[in-house]
Amino acid sequence: MASGIVVDNNVKQLYKDMKLKKSVKLAAFQIFNSKKIDVKTKLTEQEICEKGKDAFEEMQEQMKDDECAYFLYDCHFQDAESRAKSQLVLVIWSPDGADIRDKMIYSSCRDRIKEACAAKCTLEANGRSDCSRRALSEQLERITGVKVLTLEGKPCH
Repeated sequence: MASGIVVDNNVKQLYKDMKLKKSVKLAAFQIFNSKKIDVKTKLTEQEICEKGKDAFEEMQEQMKDDECAYFLYDCHFQDAESRAKSQLVLVIWSPDGADIRDKMIYSSCRDRIKEACAAKCTLEANGRSDCSRRALSEQLERITGVKVLTLEGKPCH
């Protein structure tokens, strides 16, 4: 079904910028015209702070209950030893309320976006509870092997 859908070079470049330059804090990707995965939005930490939110809250706000999307999020967290860490997290958002055809397309492109973003931590979410601070911290704990106390300075549990 998803044959022919490609990851646009804009996505690949944005991933590199997020990893190396730390210029963008949160990016949303969407499949456009059933042809390519491309950047829908990108926000710096300053742009997010100006809205009075942290990056996690902004990502949750951008998640529509009837629209699939991919998010690349530069997650800052603190571990049990009070060390500040960061990890790029790929969130695959496929809400229960989305069109079944869109859910199938986004699901079939999952490996392409994972390969393009090379994020060590991936979170697949079908509803708000799947993408809570607690759910993300548990996924980070599985990946990093350390207890996560806070995400973006706020408690996880």
